Amino acid sequence: MIPYEVFQKAKTKSYSVRWQSLISDLRQKHVCFTSSGHVVPANSSLTSGLNVAWADTKKPPSKPKPSIATLAGVSEEKKRFLSILNKVTPETVDKLYSKYKETFEASHADLYIETVFAYIQRSSQFCSTYCTFLLKFQELFPLSEPVQRFANAFLTDQVWVPPVPAEKQENYDEFCDYQAWKRKVLAYIQAFAYFIQVRILPAEWIRQLTYGVIQQWNSVPRGSRLHEEMYLLELQECMKSKYCPTESVRRFIESANIEQMEPCAIKFALLDIQEALRQKMKNRLRNSRVQTQTK
Repeated sequence: MIPYEVFQKAKTKSYSVRWQSLISDLRQKHVCFTSSGHVVPANSSLTSGLNVAWADTKKPPSKPKPSIATLAGVSEEKKRFLSILNKVTPETVDKLYSKYKETFEASHADLYIETVFAYIQRSSQFCSTYCTFLLKFQELFPLSEPVQRFANAFLTDQVWVPPVPAEKQENYDEFCDYQAWKRKVLAYIQAFAYFIQVRILPAEWIRQLTYGVIQQWNSVPRGSRLHEEMYLLELQECMKSKYCPTESVRRFIESANIEQMEPCAIKFALLDIQEALRQKMKNRLRNSRVQTQTK
């Protein structure tokens, strides 16, 4: 086994000779693996690059995924609910709810909500499906209070704020799993927007989040790329709701000085928000004209 640090050091100029010798030896004697875990044959041209993370004659064994039945520290009710969620699809929502609705209890409302949001985090493309399934529980017991409690904790605990200080973002991946946190936050905002649309959550929630995101953007020093980019992604999710305060977003765009913004990713994200704002204003004007003509 060759440590990853050896490859990192070998990338520097002072280790160039050692690096070439090491790669040559790997190509002759070993099967290599890339940093993503894919097998690279010993005679492959891929091993001549700098994308080799480790090399050995055997691929490291993968850890077996735990089954729902053997999850440690998980209540029986959660295991049962997880097994149901595993079967939820756009086609089976009604069927599964009708089959199991007699077994759902109001005392487990918080557990159901937390579990559904955990699933949304893993599969955000099915957010509306899982939210629709959870919404059906409204027939059995009120969802407004537990959903609002969960959403308010998201705001007050500032889950949406990057957990690593901006001045340490050059080593961001050493402090937290940024990508997992990013998926979680964006998926949660998408789900909360759904519950606002169906009037489970008050519209004021999306307004408070929008105000908070804009305030955090203004407080972060320019050049903190990861933080700036994340706040703009959150603002884009807020803009998808018709209850988003467009006037506050408009003032934010005007003060952002887009043309001089660096890097390009931040500039393009601001342009996307500007275009979404323009489209939202056009739709609002069109709807007002239709209502006027109807009257």
